Amino acid sequence: MSTTKYKQDLDVTGNITLSGNVTADGNVILGDADTDSITLNADITSNIVPDVTNTYDLGETGKNWRDLFISNDITVGNNVVALQVATLGTLTAGTNLAVGGDANITGNVTASNITSTNASADTLTVVNLVATNINATGAGTQTISAGANIELDATNRVLVTDTPFRLANLTTVQRDAITSPVNGDIIYNTTDNKFQGYATSAWEDLQGSVNSVQQISGPGAISLATPITEITTTGADSYTLADGVIGQTKIIIMIVDGGDATITPTTFATGTTITMADVNDNITLLYGANGWVNTANQGSIIA
Repeated sequence: MSTTKYKQDLDVTGNITLSGNVTADGNVILGDADTDSITLNADITSNIVPDVTNTYDLGETGKNWRDLFISNDITVGNNVVALQVATLGTLTAGTNLAVGGDANITGNVTASNITSTNASADTLTVVNLVATNINATGAGTQTISAGANIELDATNRVLVTDTPFRLANLTTVQRDAITSPVNGDIIYNTTDNKFQGYATSAWEDLQGSVNSVQQISGPGAISLATPITEITTTGADSYTLADGVIGQTKIIIMIVDGGDATITPTTFATGTTITMADVNDNITLLYGANGWVNTANQGSIIA
């Protein structure tokens, strides 16, 4: 097979058909206008590396590439903007991640800023998300949802700034349907129009003032969430009082006498039980290092 070498310019006005390999030792310029096109029927068997970093683009406004198929990681030095659905493994953006449509990411996302730019229909699905800021700038309500718990873990504290923080609004029926509530759960009860918290295995009103009163009829647990408990007995009723926190004060008073009320604190430094037999019998307790201590008593019997 013979080889032909040209040491001068070669101008061709028609087509060139080659059946072998083409090797160019210098620069190659294909086309002289954006109306020209290049069609690659063969696979590319090398890296595609720009001559100068951070200089050239892949596509432009109005001329976008359609689908991008990546089997490993995408590392971007500046912004990542997704206008349509993006399904990725691990995505790392050095500065911003802006999603204009839906993003389904099965691996990790690490970015300084993640911004949702479209309306409330945007969806970002991620296995692990690490970001300095997450911004929702589109119209409508932005939602973070999970099939299980969402945990917010901060070294110092979790802050909500500029706007109110709204709890779940539930009726009493909806509240009681919560599966396995735990101590510390808080809701707003729309049936009673009260903030309520779950403590000592029961839902308690959170009034947040000195006038907060628990009214209990019949036997049960005396709330630690209110400073005052008013007892209505329906017979010889028994009550429990769990351990409080150091410095906590609790006032208990009988307001309706349907029988004796016997109160058994979990830890009682000055006795074992407290019995009230008449209306207006009351006791004031203070929780200290050794448990509950009575600081005032009217009519109650300490045993």
